[in-house]
Amino acid sequence: MIAKMLVFKHDINGILDHLHAKAFGMAAARETLKANGGIVRVASKEPTIPIAPNLTKPKPRPIAEPMRIPLEIKANPVPELNKLTLSDLETQQKQRREAAKQEVLKKYEESSAQPFKLEETRSNLDAIKKEVEDARMAELKLKFKAKPKKQEKEAKILQAYESDLRDASEFYRWQSDMIKKDDEDHRRQVEMRRLEMAQAQHEAIEASLRAKAENREVAIQMKLVARENDEKRRQEELELNQQYQQIATDIKQTREVAPREAEERVRLENARKREELNAMLEAERQRKAEQDAIDQAQREDLIRQIRALDRVHREHVAVFDPTESSNYGLLEEMSLVELRERLQMKKVQEAEWEAERREHILESKKDKEEDLKSRVQNIARIRQSAATANRAARARKKQLELEKLEKEKKMRDEGNLKLAAKMTKQRAEREADARRLRDEEELIANKRMFLGAAKNMLEERHFMQQSLGAEREATIKQRATQTDARTDAATKLMAKNVRHLYRHQQALVKEHEFAAKDELNERATLETKARLRDDKDHRKATVRHEKNRRLHAHEILQNRNAYATEISKTDVLNGRRFDAARSSNQLDA
Repeated sequence: MIAKMLVFKHDINGILDHLHAKAFGMAAARETLKANGGIVRVASKEPTIPIAPNLTKPKPRPIAEPMRIPLEIKANPVPELNKLTLSDLETQQKQRREAAKQEVLKKYEESSAQPFKLEETRSNLDAIKKEVEDARMAELKLKFKAKPKKQEKEAKILQAYESDLRDASEFYRWQSDMIKKDDEDHRRQVEMRRLEMAQAQHEAIEASLRAKAENREVAIQMKLVARENDEKRRQEELELNQQYQQIATDIKQTREVAPREAEERVRLENARKREELNAMLEAERQRKAEQDAIDQAQREDLIRQIRALDRVHREHVAVFDPTESSNYGLLEEMSLVELRERLQMKKVQEAEWEAERREHILESKKDKEEDLKSRVQNIARIRQSAATANRAARARKKQLELEKLEKEKKMRDEGNLKLAAKMTKQRAEREADARRLRDEEELIANKRMFLGAAKNMLEERHFMQQSLGAEREATIKQRATQTDARTDAATKLMAKNVRHLYRHQQALVKEHEFAAKDELNERATLETKARLRDDKDHRKATVRHEKNRRLHAHEILQNRNAYATEISKTDVLNGRRFDAARSSNQLDA
């Protein structure tokens, strides 16, 4: 048994020394605690000051100005057609004809050029009528001279009676009766033609009234259609206003809800970060408490060792040589000079390690700053490229819209030219047909007048007037349609220009907002960097101060009792050797 103990004598001596140091170190710790009044000094820490996040207040979106809805109601005047009668219409028609006739005559009478003369019908009907009337009036006169032809005729009758002994009075009586009968037939035909003309005039008047009634019905239908279109337009405007109101309501709701949602998200994110920070701080506090407990235990052990060393009997030596060791036979004992040299070497190593660590921290900080700067540059480059692409897209879109407008305008102009050419051609054809028909009608009318059968002249003239009126009405409608089309096109172009101007203004406003946001982000980034730099410098200064304080305290303790320091180092080395020996024995076993 003793032989085995002698084999492990070195390890047993190390364990005994370690137990001896622990026993006397605990006594020294109790004495220190009693001297401090039972209070364990712990390094104080500054309280954490909460800083509110610098949230950017969202700018409300501008709401488009709604369309102004007119509330007044404009009533159309009462149509005057309901107050007119047939006699009034005839009177107005006569007055209008007379006024047009007087205006045309006045225009041609006052003309500085050669006066215009209407084409006169080449007919001798009036001259024949005048001759017949003059002859009849001459026969009705009481005192009239005998005609030479009649005297000659009566002389021939008497001569024939004398030569032939035959009376021709019966023939002449028959001839006179036939002439009277022919005259009566002629008068009857004239009266019949007069009645036919009156009937034709009456039919023309009725046709005119029917045309006016039809025109009135067409006007009523057009008014109904216009009223329906007006009602439809009013309904469309009402729907459009409702859509605008709905859009304004959505924008208002978004403006009221979106900031609250953003604040809620920021609040939740801050709460999550706060919880993570609290958990990290709690873990750090626990680790710090454990580390403080370990440090406190080490300090108590050191105090106990110091007190134990104070209780150990010392041999007082008259002469102290710092270059010689104590010669107690202890492991790795050394002189005071060698101890100081080793301490100086240790300090130099720690200073080199601290400088290397500081350089490593500065390099990591520089790398982080370069990384952050490269990220900011990448973000700026991406934003700039996106802005360039957006500007190019807007310019391309604007160019396409301009090309589309030019194309539509060109197509519209070509269509208008084609329509004008077509209408000109149709008008020329109609005029040629009308001219040809007029020539034919004039020829037929002349023939009929020469034949004494011009009873349909009034109807044809009335039909011609109706055709001219229909043509004038079509021309007026066409001009009104063209005017409406031009007005509609001008209105659409103005609305498009207004929309384009509004979009351009909105784009400028958004660009200014983005620039302001970028400036705020850059300013916040710089402030955050400065704050982080200050925090790092503050923490570094605190750590450096704490380290210097601990080094100073440790140096004071070592200088106060060099022997206890040496014993502690020896115990540490013995423990390491014991662990190494035990590990080697386990490997050998």
